[in-house]
Amino acid sequence: MIFSSRFKDILRISIRHVFRQRRRFLGPTLAIVFGTAGMIVVMSLSDDVKKVFNTKLDLLGGATILQVYFEDKPLDQPWTARVRFFYWDVLKALRKLPGVSVVSTIALKSAPASVGWGKNQGHFPLVAVDRYFWELHAFEPVAGGFFDKEAVECGDRVCVIGAEVARTLFDREDVAGSHILIENDLYRIAGVLDGFRVGEGTRFIFVPLTTAFSRISHMTLPVRLFIRCKSWDDVTPTAAAVPGVVGDFLHTDRLRVDGEWGNLKRVKRVALWLEVFANVCVIATLILGGLGIWNIMMASVRSRTREIGVKKAIGAEDRDILVQFMAESLALFTGAALSGVVLGWLATEAIGLILNSRPPMDLFLRSTAWSVGTSFALGLCAGTYPSIRASRMEVASALRHE
Repeated sequence: MIFSSRFKDILRISIRHVFRQRRRFLGPTLAIVFGTAGMIVVMSLSDDVKKVFNTKLDLLGGATILQVYFEDKPLDQPWTARVRFFYWDVLKALRKLPGVSVVSTIALKSAPASVGWGKNQGHFPLVAVDRYFWELHAFEPVAGGFFDKEAVECGDRVCVIGAEVARTLFDREDVAGSHILIENDLYRIAGVLDGFRVGEGTRFIFVPLTTAFSRISHMTLPVRLFIRCKSWDDVTPTAAAVPGVVGDFLHTDRLRVDGEWGNLKRVKRVALWLEVFANVCVIATLILGGLGIWNIMMASVRSRTREIGVKKAIGAEDRDILVQFMAESLALFTGAALSGVVLGWLATEAIGLILNSRPPMDLFLRSTAWSVGTSFALGLCAGTYPSIRASRMEVASALRHE
């Protein structure tokens, strides 16, 4: 029988010896624990970290946003050529692309809008947007909020103004809830926009698309739209797929799809190196722990030479010595790996709470299996040579060893 009483005795003795010498193995064992936990965390949460990182447009420099528009008509083109614009069916079709997160379209007033509050007057660029515009650009108001789906559908007289507009008209930014005149029509200010990502938008006025088309003259048709991809990996295939989707509804001879290609290349390069660095650190930790345990096992064989000689003299076979030392090595790695699994699970739960995202259970179990398997393989490698060396000792020389 494989699990004979002799084998059980050897296994029990090995585990007892490892427990008694636990302080001696503490450093390498901790390396295995943290290496196993790190591998579980990296494998389980890499997709979630990427997903959260892809929402940080300030860090990505807009690398996941595409602009789709029609170029201006050539001068030699007949004036009777029909203007093409993005209507709702086109937007709906684009939102069905697998790599698309948000689609938003805008329209512009051909000339600056007349805006006033009391005696303060000015002319500012006016942009008509839909309810997805704020989510696509990940904008955050410095005061108030943004108009929502209901305001867009009902054509409410509501607006969002840039911080520079607020300072020009009111000498302050906290003007949410106030009213201004836009083209001699009264509008309520829902919020004020400012920040690094806003750029020139700090001197713009934003109104709902439906409101602009029904109340403001000289508005262009929505000939420009923005597409935000789910991740940087989706940008290139999405850009390639857009002309085909738009082509089902419109002619695409002057269609342009532009993106922050330079930023995208840099983001992908940085992400790749960060992922490689994280994996190298985890694997290096495991290997260093394995080398540490291999070194301690070799020292243990040398210090227990007389013990090995005595065991062989009273009837222990070579395979008994081999099994004993291999069992000690595997017991170390198995115990460390299991502790690493517990630590990895706790770390995964904690990071998941921070990211507001938890990895699927099958992915966590798969990561755990890989981590434990790697630790078990390292245990075999680290214990093989010391065990073979111990099992091949000659009885006479081992008994004479001081």
